Amino acid sequence: MKIKLNLFGKKWDFWRELAAVIFPVSFITFLALFAVDYVFPGFVSNWFNPVWLLIIAAVCVIIQQDKFSAR
Repeated sequence: MKIKLNLFGKKWDFWRELAAVIFPVSFITFLALFAVDYVFPGFVSNWFNPVWLLIIAAVCVIIQQDKFSAR
C-alpha cells in the first residue's frame, strides 16, 4: 500500500518518512536498554525483550534503503 501526499508542492512518501523517524528512536532505545541489561543482568529482559526494537530498526533501514535506491 502506497500513501503519497503532495504537500506544498513536495511529494511526501508517508512510510519512508515514518521509517526515518522511527529508526533512530528504536535503535538508540535498544542501545540504552542493552547497556542497562549489561550492567544489571535480567533487569530489562524480565520486563521487555529489547531485541524487538532492533528488529523494528532493521525494518526501518530496509524501508529507507528503498528510498535511497530510488533516487
